[in-house]
Formats: sequence, structure tokens, C-alpha cells
Amino acid sequence: MCLHGLGRSPADWTGVRSGLEAFGEIRVPALPRNPSDALKRAANAVEPGAIVVGHSIGGVLALRLAGEASRPLRAVVLTGCFFAPARNGRSLGASAGDSPTGSRTCARSIDAEPAARVRAPLGRSRR
Repeated sequence: MCLHGLGRSPADWTGVRSGLEAFGEIRVPALPRNPSDALKRAANAVEPGAIVVGHSIGGVLALRLAGEASRPLRAVVLTGCFFAPARNGRSLGASAGDSPTGSRTCARSIDAEPAARVRAPLGRSRR
């Protein structure tokens, strides 16, 4: 399932949809501007075991969905999300130096228990 950003539309995923369909059915719900309503719509559209890709506020919604024990997800992919990356006990300057362009790719397993998922640091990889 792909979740678009605030004020955007499912059409934002048109350019990558055919490539993602190689992995299964792609759901792209139209999300309302109100975050609470958007979360409800996303929750109604996602199935247990889904891979959820979220851009911007869609990434925040994807993280919220991942935290629900009643509907475990297979994976979450965040793009352009404003969720702070893990610093792993390092200074802000050292963390910022990891990526000269300021962009990061964050991924982690979400197979852990719900409480562990919320507290687990996100992994980082360089591009």
C-alpha cells in the first residue's frame, strides 16, 4: 500500500506503481487532509502482512499503522518523511555528517513485538 503526502493524491505513485506491482496488488487510497481522518482511511485500506510505503505525512501514518499490534505489517518504507533518524547516542553533528546531502534511507524489521517496534532505533544506510 502506498500513502501520499498531505494535500497530494494517489496520482503521485503513478510513476512507480507498475514496478511495485511486481510484488503484488498495490493499494493507493486517497487520503483526506485531516490527519485523523487520513489515519482512519489508511487503517481501513491496509491488510495484515502488507508492505506500506509512505511519503511525507503518509510516512508518519505508515509508522502509526506499524505500531498497531492488531494488524502486523511485513515492512514499512519511508520517503521524505520528517520522522527524526536515530542518533544511536552520537552528537547531532556526528549524525548529520553521515550524509553530506542530508538525505537518509531508513529501514528496519518490524517483526518484533509492538512495544519493541516503537522503541527500536531505525537503521541507517548511505546512498
